[in-house]
Amino acid sequence: MKHRFAHGLLMLSLFLMPVCLISCLQKKHVDYPIMESCQMGNMSSHDVTLYFFAGGSPKTVYAQIYNQSSLVCVNKDAAEKEAKYIYSGVSVTLHPGQTSLFYYPKYQNDNPYASCLRVGGYSNRGFRFGGAQRNFVGDSVVASIAGQPDAVLEVKDYSQWETWYDETQFIYYHLWRIQ
Repeated sequence: MKHRFAHGLLMLSLFLMPVCLISCLQKKHVDYPIMESCQMGNMSSHDVTLYFFAGGSPKTVYAQIYNQSSLVCVNKDAAEKEAKYIYSGVSVTLHPGQTSLFYYPKYQNDNPYASCLRVGGYSNRGFRFGGAQRNFVGDSVVASIAGQPDAVLEVKDYSQWETWYDETQFIYYHLWRIQ
């Protein structure tokens, strides 16, 4: 009797093990968004005025300026603001040691708002690195410093951007340091 019972348990476990294994492999993983942030910092000793362009035309940017020369860390819960509470225009002036955090414009029920984080991809569907900066600031920026010739900064020159990844919040931070 014990032998038949043990044999029955063995057969049951051999049957259930593949079922459990298949269900574990088919378990859906959370598909979380991977966010990106775009910032420009003035590390020079002069005021720098940045003029933004997309396709050769002036581009309106949304920005908030911080009196710090380091990266501005973002909280996902506080990333969105009504557009009327942040600066908007086709140029931004940064004093030495200031960093501008850029926002991506959106509309909700005809109410303009902006987010300093943009979805760049998803964990299970892949992430395309590079290019999010154009959504924030356009495709070129003219940097103007009094008494010096203007410099055109090509946004797609990704070698100029420093990038950090916050693996706890799944945020890529892109910072262009203006020297």
